[in-house]
Formats: sequence, structure tokens, C-alpha cells
Amino acid sequence: TRSVTSQWIVVLVVAAAAAVAMSEGVVQKVSIAAVYATGVQSASWGWFPFVVAATATAALAIAASILPKGEKVPSVWSARVRSLSAILLLWASAPLLLSWAAAAWLRHRILGPSFTKGAPKKQLKVLVTGGKMSKASAVARAVGRDGHKVFTAEILPYRYCHTRYCTYVSKHYVLPRPMVQPEEWEAAIQAIIEEQGIDLIIPCTAPVESSAYAHLRERLPKHVRVFAFDGEISDELDNKFTFNQALVKAGLSCPETGNMESLEDALEFFEGKPLDGKKFIVKPAVYDPKARTEILFL
Repeated sequence: TRSVTSQWIVVLVVAAAAAVAMSEGVVQKVSIAAVYATGVQSASWGWFPFVVAATATAALAIAASILPKGEKVPSVWSARVRSLSAILLLWASAPLLLSWAAAAWLRHRILGPSFTKGAPKKQLKVLVTGGKMSKASAVARAVGRDGHKVFTAEILPYRYCHTRYCTYVSKHYVLPRPMVQPEEWEAAIQAIIEEQGIDLIIPCTAPVESSAYAHLRERLPKHVRVFAFDGEISDELDNKFTFNQALVKAGLSCPETGNMESLEDALEFFEGKPLDGKKFIVKPAVYDPKARTEILFL
């Protein structure tokens, strides 16, 4: 009789193999799905692994039946299959992750905490923003372990982000988007500062919000510090072209960079350049979460 652990390891490995095969776009490798289904069914492992296997088998079989043999998976199907494979991998990993969490909880209960909580001379009230980011969790824990009082915040729709459930977090706030509702966002930050007596703001937000926090420090009470550059420096560093020019002025080696805002700018940049096979990457000057995934080479 196979152990539960070995059963889930096999499911996880086969799911990973299926994900790799489909990410390469090789549709004819449906044999992976057959092995997946046959292995799970013959072992009689129970209903949940079977559901996972059957779902993966159906997805791969449908993709294989729709596309001609030997044809690579188009981007839309590749994206859907990858997403489904990622979900299946998470399902298959659930027992391992739960066991890991239980072991960590038991260790904490039996042996005590791994860290000794600090005792600072002055306890600061710290607001950590960007709660959906893993770096926000790390910062909240580090500040809390040092003995300070921690509050977190994140923009909509990330109301139930993981950081709000951190042991060291006293209260979590939901903010408007600073790029969509700048006045409402600033009012919400000011209200949190007044309500909790915040001494320090540590932004762990997405890059698109970094400029908002950099400029916010100018309008906060004098005792409130923001762990960020000032607005002017932040804007210079956030823009890829001005950041490149700052490197050039400092005498540092960096890639050749041009600022193109029209077709004429592009033609002027490439005029006189030799056709030696060198390619340039075209990217937005400022952070764009959608455009960053569509890299263009010229």
C-alpha cells in the first residue's frame, strides 16, 4: 500500500511534467495525460487526486484534439493550459504545505519563538504599505520583532491580503488607488496618521505607486518620516531614460538608451547606425504592468 505522501509526490511530479510539456507547446505528447490518468486510477488513491488527474487529462486532451498534430500551441491556449497547470500544482502541493505549516506551528508551541522580541528605547508606530507584497510581510515581521507597533495598508481590491494576518500587525487598512483617486488616497493616509499617531511610513508598494509616496512626504506632519527618496529624485530614478542619463553623468557604464515619443524620434535614433545585428529593447519609460510583458526588439 502506497503512503499518502508518496501518492501526492507522484501527482505533483506528473503535474509538473505535464506543465513543462505544454509550456513547450508540444501538443502531441498526450501520453503524459494517459500516464497521469492511468497511474492514479490503477492505484485507487481516493477521490481528490483522481479529480486533479481527471481535470489535467481533460485539459490536455481537449488541447490536443483541437490543434493539428505537431502544431505549436497558440499563445491563448498556451496561457490557459499554463494557468490550469499552475492551479493543479497548487492543489497537489496542498498536503505538503499544510504539513509544513503544522510542523512550524508545533515547533513554535514546543520550542518557543525563533526570534527574541526587541525592546527599543522608543517604540515607533510604523505603517507598512503594499500589503499584498511578500516584501511587506518581511518588513512587517522585522519591524514587529524589533519591538515596534505595526500597521499595514493596501489598495483595493486586495482587501484580504496575507500581510493583514501577520502576528505583528495591529490593524490593516484598505486604501483607494493613488493613481486613480489621488485626493481620496492622501486623505486616507492622513487619517491613518492622525488616528494611530504614525511615526514612520515604509512603502512596499508596486513601482507605479512609489512616486506617490515620494511626493507625499512633503505634505505630512513634520514628525512623520517616509522611508523613500524625495519626489524629484524618485521621478528621475523611476523613468528609465532619465535614470540612464543619471548613470551617464556619473560616468558609469550603461546600455545605449534613447527617448522615443514619436516615429520621428525612432527614425532619428536609428539613423546612421550600422546594420551589425545589434538589437534594442523597446520598453515604456515608466512602469507599466501590462506593457512590461510585451517586450519588443528593434
